Amino acid sequence: MYFAHHVGKQIRLAYSDDVEGPYTVHAPKESEPDDKGNDVYKGVLYLKDTINFIGHIASPDVHVDHEEKKLHMIFHGYRGSQPSNHAVSSDGLTFVDTGPVLGSTPYLRVFKYGNEWWGVTRGQQGTERSGYLYKSKSGEIDGKYYKTRDLIIPDFQGKLRHSAVQLEGHTLVMYYSTIGDAPERIRMVSFTMDQSLWDDSDSLTTTIEADVAQPQFSYEGANYKIRKSDGGSGINVHQLRDPYFFIDPDSSNKYLVYSGAGEVNMCIARLFAQGEE
Repeated sequence: MYFAHHVGKQIRLAYSDDVEGPYTVHAPKESEPDDKGNDVYKGVLYLKDTINFIGHIASPDVHVDHEEKKLHMIFHGYRGSQPSNHAVSSDGLTFVDTGPVLGSTPYLRVFKYGNEWWGVTRGQQGTERSGYLYKSKSGEIDGKYYKTRDLIIPDFQGKLRHSAVQLEGHTLVMYYSTIGDAPERIRMVSFTMDQSLWDDSDSLTTTIEADVAQPQFSYEGANYKIRKSDGGSGINVHQLRDPYFFIDPDSSNKYLVYSGAGEVNMCIARLFAQGEE
């Protein structure tokens, strides 16, 4: 599991033999604190080793290429705006930044549809154009991504934070949370990727919209008062954020990893279809 702090200087790693945990943080601390006495956490990619970032790096999206025996990471960083870069690793413990794949729009999540790589990001605040659909110009995961369609969620009025993607045949399922919700929670929508069903407009409109999860337990922030969420980090609040979708290749079980109590705890839940036990 790759993760980062909201304003972190590195991408970090935790591992487990079971997707449901418990997890161990890989090489958690340097032997010596920094000059201010703070613990320095080890990572698989450091801000100082990136090509073009100066503030922070975060939001890792990692994909395994079994044929080439490589791991590909899409992540974003700060340099006035928050573009997305690609990094590659042969062992999963050390990544090398290969450069930008998308300009100023952050939180790119990518997926392979057919033989080509696509991606989604958040869209325009306060409008139904809640997200954007991108496609790699080269078709490869490390290609430059360009916008193909707006993703429309009718009556959407907030601002999509982070999203996660699940491809089921020709259906793209997107999990997300919304800045401004009370409480901020994990929701889902779906869009068709079957281009024969696309019209001549520049947008795709969701066919399904539903709540997936709200805070129920103390580690998810259920004990805190429900308030309207805002941008930036949230500590000890009644909120779920930052979903990531994962399928266990051994069991085919589907999971959602997300942050609880705002951005305090990392949580994992198994996903079931409606009516499935």
